[in-house]
Amino acid sequence: MVADSTALLVAFVVAEGAYALLWAYAGTTLPRLTELGMDWPTLAFALLVSLLLALGFATLISRQINYQALQQNLRSSGKGSGVQISGRTRQLLIGAQVMLAGLLLICSAQVLLQSLQQLRQQVGFTSSDRYQITIDDMTPAPDASLPLEQRRAVYRQQKDELMQVRDILQQHPAVQTASVSNYPPISFDGYYGSASFIASPDSPTQLLFSRAVYTDQFYLPLFDIKLVQGRNFTAQEISSQALVVIINQALALQLRPDGNVVGQQLYSPNGSLAFEIIGVSLNHQLPDLWSPHETGRSYLTRNLGTTANLQLQLKPGMQIDKTAINQAMAQVSANYRAANIYSIADNIDKVRLRNYLTAAATTTLVLLSFLLAAIGIYGVLSYSVQQRRFELGVRMAIGARPTTIIRQLLNENLKPVCAGLVLAALLLAILWLGLRQTMFTVELSAGGFALPLVLIVLLTVLTSLLSVWGIIRKPAIYALQGQ
Repeated sequence: MVADSTALLVAFVVAEGAYALLWAYAGTTLPRLTELGMDWPTLAFALLVSLLLALGFATLISRQINYQALQQNLRSSGKGSGVQISGRTRQLLIGAQVMLAGLLLICSAQVLLQSLQQLRQQVGFTSSDRYQITIDDMTPAPDASLPLEQRRAVYRQQKDELMQVRDILQQHPAVQTASVSNYPPISFDGYYGSASFIASPDSPTQLLFSRAVYTDQFYLPLFDIKLVQGRNFTAQEISSQALVVIINQALALQLRPDGNVVGQQLYSPNGSLAFEIIGVSLNHQLPDLWSPHETGRSYLTRNLGTTANLQLQLKPGMQIDKTAINQAMAQVSANYRAANIYSIADNIDKVRLRNYLTAAATTTLVLLSFLLAAIGIYGVLSYSVQQRRFELGVRMAIGARPTTIIRQLLNENLKPVCAGLVLAALLLAILWLGLRQTMFTVELSAGGFALPLVLIVLLTVLTSLLSVWGIIRKPAIYALQGQ
C-alpha cells in the first residue's frame, strides 16, 4: 500500500505539472482550460480506483502462491525456491501486458503520426515577414434607412481610402508589399468571411459555401498563393469592383470533376449577380477548429464591410510599428487607427496549437506506455529466468552455448508476445468497425501499426537478453550453486 500511495502521489504531481504547462503555453487559446484542475471528487475517485486496483492485484497474486509449500520450505530451512508462479500464469501475464501496451502504443502512434504529418505539411501560402493589421474604423456607419446603393457607396469610399493608405505604405522603406482585405488566409482570432454561390439560377437550393476574401490585386502575390489556372485580378477590376472571382481547387471540384472552371459563371444565391471565374488557386493545408479539411475559398473585388484589414509583407529583417502605419492613415483620413499588428506565422501557430499539444501528449503517452511495458515484461521474464537458473546451469554444463540458450528463450518468450499482439489487433479491428458506424472519421497509417510492433518485439528481445545475461556470462558452476 505504501508503494501504491507513492505512485498515486507521483501521478498527482505529474498531472499538476502538465496542467501548469498547458496554462503557460495555451492558457489564452484552449477553451475551458480554467475548468481543469484538482478537486475533491477527482481526488476521491483517484484514491478509490487506486485502492481497488491494489486490493485486486494483491488478491490475484496471493492466490498464485502455494502457502503450504512455502511453510514446508521454511521448516526445512529452505529458501522458498520451490514456490513459484506457474509457467502458464507467467505467459498470461506477458500476453496481457503486451496486449495493453500494444493497444496504447498503436492508438497513440496513429494520433502522433497524423499530428506530425499535419505539422510538417506546407500550409499553401507564405507566412514569414507577413503581418495582419487590424483597423479601428471611426467612420459613422451608414444609416440603415438609406437606400442600398448609398450604403454601398460608403463602404466603397472606405475601401478606396484604405487603398490609398496601402499605396502610401508601399513607399515605406520597411514594406515590400501591402494589400487591403477583410481577412488574411488565417486571422489572429480564427474567424473568416464567407460567401455562398449557386452554380446555376436553375438550382437555387444547391448552395456552394466558401470562405470569402474581399481584396485587391496584391493579396495573392503577397502571400505567394499559387494559381493553377487563370490569372490574378487587374487594377481596373479592383477599382470598378468587377463581377469576377478567383476560387480554390476545392470549390472548383464541386463545380466540375476535372476542376477546369475558368470562364464559368457563379451566381449569387438569389441569381441576381453573375461572377466570372478568372482563376483557380491551390488549396490551403491548414485544418482549424471549423473544418478538418480544406473548404471552398473565393476571392472577390467587393467592398470590405466592417472587417477591414491591412496585410503587409515586410522586407527581410525589417520591422514596422503602429506609429508609422497611423501616420500613413492620417494622410488619408482621421477615421482610421491601427489597432494591432499580428504575425501571420503566429496566427498559424495558434491554429496548430492543438496539433502541437496532441503531438506532445501522445509522445508522452507512447514513452510512458513503452516504459511500463518494459518494466512489466522485464519483471516477468527476469522472474522466470531466475526460477530456471539451475536448469540453465545444467544445460551450460553439458555444453549448451550462450547463443543457443538465448535463441531458445527468445522462441519461448515471443509466443505469449505474439498472442498478445494478435489479441490487441482483434480488439482494434472491433473498435475500428464500431467507429465506422458513427460520425467519426478515422485515418489510419501503416507506420502507426508497424512502429509499435517493432518496438514491442525489440523490447522483448532486449528484456530477454537482460534477464539471462547475468547467468550466461558466468561459468555454469555459478548457476548450479544458485549464485
